[in-house]
Amino acid sequence: MDKTIVYTGDGFVNGLHSFGTILKHEPWKKSMELKEVNTIITGGDSFTDMAGSWREQLSNRNYDVHSAAIGSAGNNMISRATIKVTSKLLDEGKKPYVMACWSSLNRYSFMVEPQVQFGMSSYKILSGGNPFSLLHEHMPAPGGVVNFKDYPFVWLQSPGGHALEGGIVEDKRLQKFWVDFYKNYYNDELEILENLEHFLKLQWFCKSHDLDYKFFFGWKHLDKSMVDNLSDNTRHLWNLIDWDKWWFCDDNYGGINEWTEQIGMTDEERFCSPGDNHPSLKAHTRFTNEVISKWIS
Repeated sequence: MDKTIVYTGDGFVNGLHSFGTILKHEPWKKSMELKEVNTIITGGDSFTDMAGSWREQLSNRNYDVHSAAIGSAGNNMISRATIKVTSKLLDEGKKPYVMACWSSLNRYSFMVEPQVQFGMSSYKILSGGNPFSLLHEHMPAPGGVVNFKDYPFVWLQSPGGHALEGGIVEDKRLQKFWVDFYKNYYNDELEILENLEHFLKLQWFCKSHDLDYKFFFGWKHLDKSMVDNLSDNTRHLWNLIDWDKWWFCDDNYGGINEWTEQIGMTDEERFCSPGDNHPSLKAHTRFTNEVISKWIS
C-alpha cells in the first residue's frame, strides 16, 4: 500500500511531533454511481434560471428538481449555492443527481456589508438590474428597492469585467469597487486558477457524498489554446478534474449554444431574440430531450 502523504499548514502541522508526522493513510473509498434519478439539483446562471430553461423542462417531468441557479452568477457563486442547496437535501435523507451549467470565467462575487462598505441602507434597482443577491436567490426588492436592514451581509455580483464599460454597474460606489478590482487585483492567471478550484470544489463535494453529477457550459469558456498553455500554477488543478463527468458538444469545450449551432438551428431558432444570446425555448427543449435525457434515463 502506498503510504505517501502530502500535508500542508503552518507550524502546528510542520513542527516536531505534529499530526503531520504521525498521520496514517486510509485508502479512498470509491463512490458508487446512482442507478435511479428522482431528485435533481440544478446549479447555474441565467441559462439555468430563465423561464423555459432546461431546469424548468425537467421540473415539468417526473423529477423532484431543486434550483440553486441565479442570473449573472459566476462560478464561485454557482459552486457555493449548489453545495448549500444539496447539503439541505442530504440532511433530509435525499441523494440528488447534481447538474451544474457553469458560467463565464470572469464573473466574480463578494460577500459585502453594504451599510458599512458603501454607506447604503438600501439600493434602488436601476435599468442594469440588481447586483445584490442572497446565496442562491435574488434579494427581496419590494417596489424595486433592496433594503439591507434585515440583510446586513449579501453577495455583490458582477456580470464580468467586460460589462463595466457597458454601464451595467450603474451606481458610482459599486462601479468604483469593480473598476478597482478588475484593474488592480484581477488577471487571466487568477481567473483560470480560481475557476478550476470552483469546479474541483463541487466535484469533490459530490464524490465525498457518493452523488452522481454532470457538469457542462452554457456557452464555450475554454479553448484548446488556453488549455495547451496552462502554467505550473494551474496544470495540476486541471489534471485533478474528472473530465469524464463533463459534457462538451465538441473537442473545443463547446456548450449549449455551440451545440444548437452544430445541429443546424438558425440564430432565429436558437436564441431568445436578436442581440440576446440566451437559448430560446426551442433550444432548451431540444437540449433537454436530446442531451440531458441521455444522462438520467
